[in-house]
Amino acid sequence: MTPLVLFSIIVAAPIILIMLARVNAAMLFMSVCVGEVLVQYLGSDAETVITSFSSYGSQFSSSTVKIMLLFLPVVLIMIFMFHSVKKSKLILNILPAIGTGLVIALLVEPLLSPSMQHTLGKETLWQNLIQARALIVGVSALISLFYLWFQHRGSGDGHHKKSKHSD
Repeated sequence: MTPLVLFSIIVAAPIILIMLARVNAAMLFMSVCVGEVLVQYLGSDAETVITSFSSYGSQFSSSTVKIMLLFLPVVLIMIFMFHSVKKSKLILNILPAIGTGLVIALLVEPLLSPSMQHTLGKETLWQNLIQARALIVGVSALISLFYLWFQHRGSGDGHHKKSKHSD
């Protein structure tokens, strides 16, 4: 697989899935962050549990278990928030979706096989992405937080209006 195709798949697939499923991309970004915390703090323990209690455990590599942990919160959010973004607001979801796709790519790359990492590392675009990772994560987090904040503020305006029947 060429590096550019691999790069395109890793970055574009989450963005396309987010837009097709009409899932709140900011919530998905937060679930990716939760998945990374699970990988960091539960990765080795989860691998030990899976290999010791499951007859299929030996088939799972360390990176496979960590990828599953990374995507567990993402899959749950995709299921529970399927079609949660209205079609009229889908265009506003694109910036957090792009940020989420880029962050997913940054987090998945170290979990890939060494040969895939090497293939991806040859790509100049990927090298630029790695160099800008702090900026990408920071801007993506801010965009997601603002998206959630404005979405919440927009839905809460009707709660403070008085009813014309209450005295």
